[in-house]
Amino acid sequence: MSDESSRRYARPVEVTPLTTVVAAGVLGAVLAVLTEPRGVPYVVATVTGGLGGFLAAHVGSRAVRDADVGRLLAAVAVTGGAAATSLLVALDTGVRPALLPAVGAVCGFAWLAGLGVRSAVDLPVTSVGVRAAIARVDRSTWYVLGLAATLFAAFSLYTTWLYTAYWMGGSDFGAYVHMFSTTLDGEGLLLHGKYRVSQPQGSYWGGHFTLTLLAFLPLFALVPSPVTLLVAKSAVVAASIPLVWVLAREYVGDDTVAGLLTVSYALNPFLWSAWVFDFQEQALLPLLVFGAFWAYRRERHVLFAVLSTLAFLTNEFAVIIFAGGLAGLAVAAARAGDLRERLPTLAVTAAAALVVFALGVVVTTRFSVDAGIPYASFADPFKPHLGTRTGIGQLFGVVVADPTLLAESFSVQLTQKLLFFIALFAPVLFLSLNDELSLGAMVPYLGFAWFIAGREIYHMFGAHYPFYLLPFLYVGAVRVLGRVEITPPSRALLRRLLVTVILVNVFAGFAVGADHNVFPVPTDAEHNQVVEAAIDDIPEEASLLTQNDLYPHVATRPKATYVGRPDMFRMYEAAHGTVTPRYVLVDGGLVARQNDWSTPVEEALGDRLETEYGLVRCEDGVAVYRRGYDGPVEGITQQQPGQC
Repeated sequence: MSDESSRRYARPVEVTPLTTVVAAGVLGAVLAVLTEPRGVPYVVATVTGGLGGFLAAHVGSRAVRDADVGRLLAAVAVTGGAAATSLLVALDTGVRPALLPAVGAVCGFAWLAGLGVRSAVDLPVTSVGVRAAIARVDRSTWYVLGLAATLFAAFSLYTTWLYTAYWMGGSDFGAYVHMFSTTLDGEGLLLHGKYRVSQPQGSYWGGHFTLTLLAFLPLFALVPSPVTLLVAKSAVVAASIPLVWVLAREYVGDDTVAGLLTVSYALNPFLWSAWVFDFQEQALLPLLVFGAFWAYRRERHVLFAVLSTLAFLTNEFAVIIFAGGLAGLAVAAARAGDLRERLPTLAVTAAAALVVFALGVVVTTRFSVDAGIPYASFADPFKPHLGTRTGIGQLFGVVVADPTLLAESFSVQLTQKLLFFIALFAPVLFLSLNDELSLGAMVPYLGFAWFIAGREIYHMFGAHYPFYLLPFLYVGAVRVLGRVEITPPSRALLRRLLVTVILVNVFAGFAVGADHNVFPVPTDAEHNQVVEAAIDDIPEEASLLTQNDLYPHVATRPKATYVGRPDMFRMYEAAHGTVTPRYVLVDGGLVARQNDWSTPVEEALGDRLETEYGLVRCEDGVAVYRRGYDGPVEGITQQQPGQC
């Protein structure tokens, strides 16, 4: 580092650690008063938010020296907009100070992306080595990191808003909260709180075998809140964005094309739909798959095998898709004439896939009474031939006995299948269709989604399923671009096509979001207070049965369960006996998803809700029942009962 640079960084009179702490403390105290904190954690979160905001302002003041007026105004506009939007959301949701650190992160990274990051480390407490390492990172990479960090903060805020607005459900969020909570409390291993006929023990391992899910357990133990899982998911998904940049830059050799491809991934509507969909361990797959194929490109064979194995240990479905990808890699290596060099790595990885898949079968069999694919997942032509759960071997026997079932299943909603197939490949300009890896990974997925599955969510690539496929599609796209020589005129056309795709991505993302109602119907603040009071009134250790959209808010209780489908609840009772919770909590006033989730609970319990249970409290559509209760009905936030 030059003497001039050293003199530039050694200016402690402008800001010192003491003034940083004092300024953060003052700002945190002001925010604490304004946002009505409730307890020490909220005060700590508020002070942390103040620190983030202060450092963001410091970054801005440092960058003013080198920025022209236009860029400075643009950065101020982005920062101000992000801060205002985030603060409004934070104050509106009721979580308040807990979201302010994310506000500070948005502000800080808006400055970083707009004005350069070397100013961010221009602090007296920063070592020269760190400054030198940061200085070696080029501006394009900082833009990508800024994009990833901003999306991380934005989706953390947004998914937290969905949670506090009672939009998220029990199946893929409340169940995970319950799994982590019961595991940490010693109540059981990954208990999900669902009523599944094949899983009387209630363990997630009865349906899926995953070890990488446990990587989130220490975070949840440190901060045992549902929001922890949402922030952790946003972190790992956002972390995959820079990996696309690194991979594309290395393969393509054109920073503009690599950057546009990275932005195409970051703004992919299928990625966004999976990002906002509750919480799942599959969120780790993009990080693992991109990392694995970066290692494959660099011929780091051990790292490739390790990351691939971690992907296998994320979910058994990932094993099947990745196995198809490995087959495609073997074909590509054979066509390139280097199969002999690649074969040991591919063979070891394939052997790891077989071992993990076999281990998964053993574990799920141990934790269930009937392992396999759920009956509800199959297309109607298959259902008469299947039980409640069906293994791959059994399914193969059914297909061999009557191959026409595949044609019947494929013909169902064929137009919709083809349209979503086109929509999936459009963001990569269909380049992945020319890569053996991508095709190999798509074959097993589409074979199941088009020919066997009966639920739209599979062939529409909804829920968390994009996490399985998008990494292979983008790796395939960069591999294709790395194999061809693009002349300057064609390169300019490619750039324009990618820009067009990105714009379509953004529009499609908001359109699909609106169509799937990911913008919650605003809930009344007074009604939310009634719900919270009703939950607080139920003893923490009491057994509690509730509805789908309330379950995430009670899932940390050891004996909380929920009903999403009354037919599955009745099947469970028929197989394992009558379910008799101490309390039942329903709310017909929640409309975040424009569904009344209290109805399935009432249908599941039927007449028992009146004969075995008594209404204890009732107000504003919220009702609390207690088993064996026979007394007066009271209100929840008021003495007299209200409308139920």
